[in-house]
Amino acid sequence: SFVRPPRAMPRADVPRLMSAGPRPETTAFALAVIQHPDDTRFCLVHEKKNRGWWLPGGGVDAGETFATAAVREVREEAGIDCELTGVLRIDFGRPQNCRLRVIFLARPKDPHAPLKSVADEHSRGARWFTLEEVDALALDKGPEAAGVSATPQACYLRGPEPYEWFHYIAAGGPVFPLESLVMELLRPVHEAAEAEDRDLDAPRTPPPTHRTVERAFYPTACSIALLCARGDEVLVTRDMSLPEAALPGDAGPEEFAADLARRLRLGPLSGIACVRHALDLRSADESDTSATLRFSYIVEPGDGASDGDGLHWAPAADAANLPSVTASGSALSMVAPEMTPPAVAGVAVPRLSSF
Repeated sequence: SFVRPPRAMPRADVPRLMSAGPRPETTAFALAVIQHPDDTRFCLVHEKKNRGWWLPGGGVDAGETFATAAVREVREEAGIDCELTGVLRIDFGRPQNCRLRVIFLARPKDPHAPLKSVADEHSRGARWFTLEEVDALALDKGPEAAGVSATPQACYLRGPEPYEWFHYIAAGGPVFPLESLVMELLRPVHEAAEAEDRDLDAPRTPPPTHRTVERAFYPTACSIALLCARGDEVLVTRDMSLPEAALPGDAGPEEFAADLARRLRLGPLSGIACVRHALDLRSADESDTSATLRFSYIVEPGDGASDGDGLHWAPAADAANLPSVTASGSALSMVAPEMTPPAVAGVAVPRLSSF
């Protein structure tokens, strides 16, 4: 059985943040690593202005989730429809103006659909690359070795990530499930009712005077929640919620989560259950649009946690802000049970999150 947040979240279930928590302006990006289902080829986009080859992706538009943005960017830049199959990485930069970036694993909906071959305002085109061809791009061996017709000046990788991710996936590296990133759009009441009959991630058509901002750039309040399980029970506060605190502006989520666990006399962090991003679109004034970001870390039980800290053990089903978990026998197994997946064939292993 699965314990998951309901599809339509009530306002009370929005991550509860301390009022003193900072809300830095945060820019959002979504990218996709697309693997061909028939072999180990991967999709790269030839970017405009001689910026080389790169993963399809870009900025999240106002009112979009990361998943919607990734699918749209793949369609615009690579010319195909894709299906997201997992989460590879979540990057979150602080402390001033922040960047929140999600990298998904994806596959084409139609493996035989041709990639974009005619340049437009989004990209110069796209093609499937073998690992050997990606290696040639990464080592600057020239267009012929990379199997492309681009000029030498445009025949390079914009950065090392495609090379790293393609080899990681080809080697069988573990991938975090899509459930490890919970994405919500909190809508006005009338829009929420209309959304009952359609996909919550479907693009919104705003009124002419509503939400003219093209890119997602919102004040974002961040919090840390600790998920400590013992059999079928979890450690909760007096109001039946997981221990949670606002993330200070000068600390990274993992560092602050470990410190919070120590202060509550809990054990060490052992994984990350999920990252939850909620975009609040309920105000008619676009300047009031904001987001909340909650990192739920798995922490080992400690010897010192007690009612003196305002904590007690309760059935997991009764917890108010429990992230997605799976009940397995008498224990709770999290959707992303390890902070860092195990190494695969000596390949460098990226973490779920980087701060």
